[in-house]
Amino acid sequence: MCPVNSTRQFYEHVGAIAHHFNHTLFENSLPIPLFTLKRGIGTLGHFSPSRWITEGGQVVGEIALNPALFAQHSWLQLMQTIAQQQCHLWQHVHGEPSRPGYHNAEWAAKMKQIGLAPSATGQPGGRTTGQSMSAYPAPGGKFIHACAELADGLLRAPLAARWRSDAAPAVPPVPLKLPRLTLRRLMTSIGEWSDDPELIASDALKEQKRKLKYTCPRCDVNVWGRPGLDLLCRSCQISLREVPAVVKRLASNARHV
Repeated sequence: MCPVNSTRQFYEHVGAIAHHFNHTLFENSLPIPLFTLKRGIGTLGHFSPSRWITEGGQVVGEIALNPALFAQHSWLQLMQTIAQQQCHLWQHVHGEPSRPGYHNAEWAAKMKQIGLAPSATGQPGGRTTGQSMSAYPAPGGKFIHACAELADGLLRAPLAARWRSDAAPAVPPVPLKLPRLTLRRLMTSIGEWSDDPELIASDALKEQKRKLKYTCPRCDVNVWGRPGLDLLCRSCQISLREVPAVVKRLASNARHV
């Protein structure tokens, strides 16, 4: 049996999506970035303009994607993250970026032009510029049409990330007005749920290491620490109360930096 080159297949697949967007949304005006995978909390993607350089001295931008994209999210959310980071790449090459991490009016205008509505909340009505931003597809916009063109072709991953959650991918906050079959394919989860004991053990270890929030019910002072602490507010002489944990799965409005 011929061994499968998972690395090559994976990056060819991501690169094909980016190439399609470069052609349909950016008029082939973008240089080819280096795609990397980088795990993080609360962010799905990140653009760095000058992390790499070729043997010939050409600086290459980097688009880092969170592997959780390929486990807990839909094809539409992956595509949105790639296109959003391509807007940063476009601005670096053709525009005037602001300070690192800040999303200015020029970036927001480019997002709107390609059919993504910038929003700090990931919902209609959110501010359109700022340090941490998300977005959602504009109904009938260029982006969602470009995604629909891929729905019958590239939505077959050469490999799927394994994860332990039965939560469905987040639904866009606005109706996208696509054929039902096309929308269903775009909203399909990329990953594959698994009950592998090793994944269960890994999640249990993360749970043990996580920090919890404790708060004083009288003065609202907060501290963070490991689970099971017995803490006392010296000012009020009251035991701090453990704040119930809220599981935060990366959703469509997770931040992009």
